[in-house]
Amino acid sequence: MTHGPYGMDCRFLIGDSWTGTMVATKDYTGLIHFGQRGPDNPFRAISVANTNALVRLSQNAIKMPEAEAQRITAAISDALGIDRSKYEKPEIFAEGLFNYELGMHTAQYRKKGTDPVNQANYPISLTIKATSPTTAVLVSYLNSGER
Repeated sequence: MTHGPYGMDCRFLIGDSWTGTMVATKDYTGLIHFGQRGPDNPFRAISVANTNALVRLSQNAIKMPEAEAQRITAAISDALGIDRSKYEKPEIFAEGLFNYELGMHTAQYRKKGTDPVNQANYPISLTIKATSPTTAVLVSYLNSGER
């Protein structure tokens, strides 16, 4: 735990392959990051175009229709206490690179009335990974401190 002038920050590990960050400030208390680490981190594989990892991850990927991803991300958003009335309809897209589909969907929330080109206007994103065509698990959550 780190105590700073604006509040407390607590980073944690779950096993060898997951990490998270909780914060407590006067304006916000909650989870701001949750995600995978190591060689099975799909975001790292995408960002460095690691085709070996992308091949391995995509071979076992389960595909999910976008409508199902929308339903699941809405339920997760409600569970996380995200006030969806403050945001435009979330942009949902499949994660992958080249022809490698990873069976994951990311939902990004943009503040109402803001410019969609400016990434700073997307304070919340979450990513799910399909465990079947109709079920998924949360694999990443980022929140810049807004609800």
